[in-house]
Formats: sequence, structure tokens, C-alpha cells
Amino acid sequence: MIIDKHYMKQYVFALLPMLLPVPGRFALGLICIIIFNLVLASGCLFQHALHALKMETTQFVLLVPFVVGMSVFAQQLLMIYSPGIALQLGILVHFPALSAFLITILHTVKRDSLIKELSATMVPAGIYSGFAFVFMLFRDIFGYGGISFPVPSGIRELIFFDTAKLPFMQFAATIPGTLIISMLIFVFYSHCRRKMIIIKRAGLTDE
Repeated sequence: MIIDKHYMKQYVFALLPMLLPVPGRFALGLICIIIFNLVLASGCLFQHALHALKMETTQFVLLVPFVVGMSVFAQQLLMIYSPGIALQLGILVHFPALSAFLITILHTVKRDSLIKELSATMVPAGIYSGFAFVFMLFRDIFGYGGISFPVPSGIRELIFFDTAKLPFMQFAATIPGTLIISMLIFVFYSHCRRKMIIIKRAGLTDE
């Protein structure tokens, strides 16, 4: 799927508040990605319900407390699963909800069947969640020398090498390093997107 350039900018803008402040551990990033998709999907369902009830005029007023409520609900689920990770994330656990809210108000979905509305919202979100997945994986490997996983007792680590011997790689776990990695990932995607458009147009021309 080739995402529209306008949508791409919206998703990049919305995901940065979630990715940048979170510590560079894959375990924490994975939790944030799950919360982001949970809140975004529920927000899409909520908007569809408001549309079905002819309550579009109150959409923004009702959407804010709904997103806040879903964020608190997700935090409580995380507290049940892993209190240590919930405490480690702290207020950052609500940042995925902020990203989901930004996408909800920036990304206008054509009102149609529920399946089509979910697809229009969640397919691009899934692609960018994949980018966020790879992004946090790179930060964990280069910054901490391994991969971390969320478990009920906290974070379990699988160490590959000692980053103390390669201090320059720890830069990947810092905010400047995060910004550079983000830029490289989206430059790579933009390059692939252009190639896909060229190939698609060439196929149409041949037909």
C-alpha cells in the first residue's frame, strides 16, 4: 500500500510525541505501540458511533474525555500486567493516546461502513507502527546492546554485546540520536515510496 504524502506527514507529526520521550528500550516502545493502536481503534469506533447517532457536532467535545478515559483504562491494564513497567513509564504511558488523538483529528476519514473506516485508519497506523517497532528495536540494540521484552516482573533483556566497549553506539538511545534515526527511517520510506509510484505508473503505461 502506498500511503498518501499528506497522510504520511500527519502520521509522522503525530507519532513523534510518542517516540521521542520514551526511553530507548524495545519493551517500553512495544507497550506504547500497543496502547497507541488500542486507543486509535477505539477512537475510530467511537467516531463511527457518534456518526450513526447523528452527534457529529459534539464529536470533538466527546472525543477528548473518551481518549483520556481509554488512556487511563490502558494504564490500569498495564498496572495489572506489569506494575514495574507502568511505574517506569509514568506519565509517558499517556503519550500514545496523545498521538492517537492527533491522528484522529488530523486524519479525516470518509464516512462509510465501519470496516472501511477502520481500514482507512488502521492500515496506515499499522504501517507506521511497524516503523516505530523497527525504530525502538534499533534504539535498544545500538543503545543497550540487546533486546528487551515486557514481562509481568518488569523487563527481560537478551544481551548481544557490551555497549561500554562501543560508547559511540549509545548515542542511538539519546534524543538527538532518536531524531537522526527517525529521519533516516522516513527518508528510506520516502525513497521506497517514490520507487513504488514510478513502478506503478510504468505498469499502467504498459497496459
